[in-house]
Amino acid sequence: MRIFAAGTAGRVSLGLVAVGLVGLPVAFLVPGDPYRLVACNTAVVVLLTGAGIGILADHHNRGEALTIAPSTPAGYLTLGLFVAAVILLGTHFAVAGLGVGLLAIAAGLFTVTARHDRSALVLAGTLLPAALVSSFLLGEVAQAVGS
Repeated sequence: MRIFAAGTAGRVSLGLVAVGLVGLPVAFLVPGDPYRLVACNTAVVVLLTGAGIGILADHHNRGEALTIAPSTPAGYLTLGLFVAAVILLGTHFAVAGLGVGLLAIAAGLFTVTARHDRSALVLAGTLLPAALVSSFLLGEVAQAVGS
C-alpha cells in the first residue's frame, strides 16, 4: 500500500507532512501563550494540508474521478458527524462536539481507507474535524505548559 503518491504532488505532500510533524513539537518551545497557540495551529494546518494533498494526488494517479457528494453510506455518516460536531462546538455542548468530532475523524478514515470513498465532502468531513479537534486540544496543552 502506498502512503504517498509519486510525482511532484507526492513530494510536496511528503514535505508538508514532515514540516508539520517536526514543527509540532518545536511549537511548544515558542515563548508566550498566544504565539505558542499560533505555532501549534500552524503546524497542524500544514500537517493536514500535506495529508489532503497526498490523498488527492493518490486519487488522481489512480485515474479516478473526484466527486463532490459521498458515494457510500459511510461517507454520508462521516458528513453527518462532521455537521453535528460543528453545530455542537458552537453551543454549550462543546465537549460533546469534541467527541462527535473524534467520531467524524474515525468514520472518515474508515470511509477513505476501507470503503474507498474519496469524495470532496468526505475528505473535508475528515480533515476539518481533525483540524478543529487537534487545534482545541493543542491549545489546551499549550496553555497548560505555559502556566
